[in-house]
Amino acid sequence: MTINPILKIIGNGRHVDDLALWLDRLGGGRDIVLLDAHKDLQPKAFDAIDDARFDENCIADVVAYFEALQGFLPEMRNEARIVFIIPTTVLGGWDCADQAAMAAMLVGLSRSLALELSPREITVNCIGVSAATQNVSIEASLDYLVSANANKVTGHLTLLDGGENLRMRNARQR
Repeated sequence: MTINPILKIIGNGRHVDDLALWLDRLGGGRDIVLLDAHKDLQPKAFDAIDDARFDENCIADVVAYFEALQGFLPEMRNEARIVFIIPTTVLGGWDCADQAAMAAMLVGLSRSLALELSPREITVNCIGVSAATQNVSIEASLDYLVSANANKVTGHLTLLDGGENLRMRNARQR
């Protein structure tokens, strides 16, 4: 009896269409769930973020990802892969407190899931991308994270930002 793998993309981020093509090329094998949380948001200063914006751009997204994962996990086979695509604002930046909070929550969720799901050899990782990250870089990282070579790689955040975080561009005064 052949069991079709779970291949799902959750989210409304900027990479959903490209991820769908990548997933189609990948084909079968193990269960894979990709959560694309890299959205294009209009920058807004912290003191200008109201409850509605915070709920919409942070809380609602995290709750949606949480609920979707709860729905998939009972059906996922051992050695499955879960990968979150998040913005590099998880490291902080100007006018993105709501997006940074959402990304930080997803990193925390992924690390906790990595611990809880390790007995089933399900890996959970994050890829942090900036606006300049090319899809080919995301696909190369995904190719590795879903491969058998990454069986022990779990709970990690991989930054694909061209070294922006090292230059601390966001920490400089405007």
